[in-house]
Amino acid sequence: MKESQDVTRAAENVEALKEQLAALEGQFQSETEAVGTKLDSSTEILETLTLWPKKTNISVRLVALAWAPYWETADGPATPAWE
Repeated sequence: MKESQDVTRAAENVEALKEQLAALEGQFQSETEAVGTKLDSSTEILETLTLWPKKTNISVRLVALAWAPYWETADGPATPAWE
């Protein structure tokens, strides 16, 4: 008798938890839609700001030279030498 009551209570708990889960999912969906419309980047107002660099804020960290050899033929365009 006690076991059947436990089963009945467990079934009632499952149903209550399912209802609570459905309510929370609905609340989550409505809140995500509200945040999505609030943070829409297409409606954001942009402001133009001009920044002028100063010579003191510029530092050269690397100077490099790159060389890409090409074969030049008399009858056609130049072709890359690495192919």
